[in-house]
Amino acid sequence: MTQPEYISELFEKYLRNACTAQEVRLLFAYFELVDDEALLRQLVQAAMEDEAHTPSGIDGQLMALTDRVEEKLAGALRERQPIRPVRRRRVWIWAAAAVAALLAIGVLLHHQNTKQESPLVAGDDVPPGGTLATLTLEDGRVIRLNTNQDGIVVGDTIAYLDGTRVNGGYTRGGGKALPGLMALTTPKGGTYRLTLSDGTNVWLNAASTLRYPAKFTGTERMVELEGEAYFEVSRLTRGSDIRVPFRVVSKGQTVEVLGTEFNITAYADEDAVRTTLVEGSVQVVSDGAIETQRPQPVTLRPGQQSVVSPDGTQINSVDVSMFTAWKDGLFSFRETEMSDAMRQLARWYNVDVVYEGAVPETYFFGNIRRDKSLAHALAILKKSGINFRITKMGDRSSIVVLPN
Repeated sequence: MTQPEYISELFEKYLRNACTAQEVRLLFAYFELVDDEALLRQLVQAAMEDEAHTPSGIDGQLMALTDRVEEKLAGALRERQPIRPVRRRRVWIWAAAAVAALLAIGVLLHHQNTKQESPLVAGDDVPPGGTLATLTLEDGRVIRLNTNQDGIVVGDTIAYLDGTRVNGGYTRGGGKALPGLMALTTPKGGTYRLTLSDGTNVWLNAASTLRYPAKFTGTERMVELEGEAYFEVSRLTRGSDIRVPFRVVSKGQTVEVLGTEFNITAYADEDAVRTTLVEGSVQVVSDGAIETQRPQPVTLRPGQQSVVSPDGTQINSVDVSMFTAWKDGLFSFRETEMSDAMRQLARWYNVDVVYEGAVPETYFFGNIRRDKSLAHALAILKKSGINFRITKMGDRSSIVVLPN
């Protein structure tokens, strides 16, 4: 089920007064985080269209409601309780009332939370990550890359994207490949971009390593990935018509392409490896962790994702933007489990996560900018009903997830 379908289903349940408390929190969290006014209008409009005789001018009233909902509800909530639907024949009335009630819940939750002492201590806030990486050369030397640069280009020399030479980088005489592999490594809280010798662009997410040759030779191009990276693979031929495949080896699988765009998530602390195809075509071959299963290549189409785990390989249709948003500076949550969201924050802000009690059964919806501080991100996630605290011991900070 896609995200809009799921939200539509929850909205319809809300109109029928059939939502659980958790579903109401999820529905509010979606609209609060994403601020998707267009979808909100669409859902209410769809409810109104179920009524055979929609009063004229109601669309304008609806737009006025959604455009000025914050200022309207701030005063209205002090005077009356949200209106509950009573009769199907007057859909347009209770659809608008449902929107008001839905947003009213948010205002009330916000009002309640502001009365409580905030668990996010400003002095312990954590800044966002940035462009941080180290480059390991073939001879083992390690170079700390410039944090004011976004990426490097590998060629006869190693240079930053603006053409500035990387201090300590080599100049390859005669275009000959040097032995061994180079490695670009990002720490927690770091990202970096790399252009390989064949023109392929790679965006490396936090806590990741890409190993690659200084120059591709022979009949294939192969790199090794630990962590997460977005690939924009260029086509390469030998001679006039022999295409050179590009292979990415990661935990439990190999992905083979000719020229395409895709994202691979292969962190050691994740149970599965996810390959999400944006454009083109890729083949995914698992290592066949199950003895009775002979690994067979799986071909992905744009909009599909393979999930390789010890249980086998599963193919899903997904919203690819959710899995590539990090490259564009966003956390993208679409019914994302608490533990998954916390792992993403932990990598980007270089913090630990501590749960005081069981991991809450909570899901997050929406986008959060990655260039904001940790306290900012947690303040948004708090609107789903979960409280957090930031603590610091020595030089390590932690997100403490408080029990409900």
